[in-house]
Amino acid sequence: MKRLLLSVLAFFAFASASHAVPQSYPMQCRGGGTIGLVTSTKSAVLYFGKAPARAGNGLGVGQCAWLDRAIGANEPPCLQQTNVDAVAWITGNNLPSSTALTSTHFQPNQTRHQWMRSLLSSANYQTFYAYNPGNGGCFVMTSP
Repeated sequence: MKRLLLSVLAFFAFASASHAVPQSYPMQCRGGGTIGLVTSTKSAVLYFGKAPARAGNGLGVGQCAWLDRAIGANEPPCLQQTNVDAVAWITGNNLPSSTALTSTHFQPNQTRHQWMRSLLSSANYQTFYAYNPGNGGCFVMTSP
């Protein structure tokens, strides 16, 4: 009986560990340039250029990098946030007049969506926490 109970407990410990959220790391992005954003009410995907070095060495307009290193050649050039409940778009010229940001729950001081507006300007920098899911998709944002 003890052996069965230990086996069941070990199974549940393994199963819950396999569903843990992966470790997130800080990534910094500079707005403007060719940065792109595609959203729906369920997700927002930020497309960026990869900086050649870590963020502390300086970011070009529209570039992102990890705080401690450059984004690798085999890593994605995009970052996804889920459940944003916002709709926005950024056109190629990144002018504020070409962008809309709406949400049924949007508040002007709500930072959950504010990064979208912030990255319109090349003067603005935004740090995200994210991880690479390793499935060929975008980095997954865990906090803006």
